Amino acid sequence: MTRGQKKFIYGLFYLLVLALIVWAFWPSAKSPVPPVCSGPSCGTNQPLPLQVSTIPEMFVSKSTHRIVMLGQVTNPNADYGASSFSYQFLIFDRNGKTISSVPGSEAIYPSETKYVLGVYDAGGTDLSSIAERPGLEVINANFESASSFLKPDLALVSGPSVQSNTDGIIVSGMLKNRGSSLARNVKAIALLMGKYEAVFAAQTLIPSLAGFGETTFQISFPADQSIMGSLAPDKTQIFFSTE
Repeated sequence: MTRGQKKFIYGLFYLLVLALIVWAFWPSAKSPVPPVCSGPSCGTNQPLPLQVSTIPEMFVSKSTHRIVMLGQVTNPNADYGASSFSYQFLIFDRNGKTISSVPGSEAIYPSETKYVLGVYDAGGTDLSSIAERPGLEVINANFESASSFLKPDLALVSGPSVQSNTDGIIVSGMLKNRGSSLARNVKAIALLMGKYEAVFAAQTLIPSLAGFGETTFQISFPADQSIMGSLAPDKTQIFFSTE
């Protein structure tokens, strides 16, 4: 081996040693590959928050000292539903001070708009001191991929029938599940209408309805003259939602 060849080999050896030293002390060389982010909370596919889509309404029964609040929540995401979300209605006095809050929880399907309803027992509170409009806040939501949701196909096939007597108002009808899947915890909300506006709201729960099954339902309203006196029975509206 010539002297020049030896110098070349020694040079390569020193370069290799230098490269090993640099690799050992260079932080980024040994940094772990960051994990791939997955799920609704990652990347550009992060779901948009749920929205309160209308001004919530308040209905007061003077005979029972009960306040019913009705609002709408919209899921703007076509790719995500929420297996659960929490919300609360806020009741204010005439000065804007919060008197009480009424919490609730629901599920919502992709691209769905649904009614939510809250009931407050006012007890001995002076009803005239309460503001006419409640607040509504969506607190949190557990989003999941749209593939996890199969929305039942529900339809009102008979009714609504509205009957009133001294005991109150009863709205009844027949609900059909037009799909093959079991529908669980079906909420039926009835909105009583006057000549120009809604006058009261109430709901009932149907625990389950088999695929292609039918069931009757009844929704009760208080015997309140302010409701009965302004009621337009033929304008009654029914809305269904499931969890």
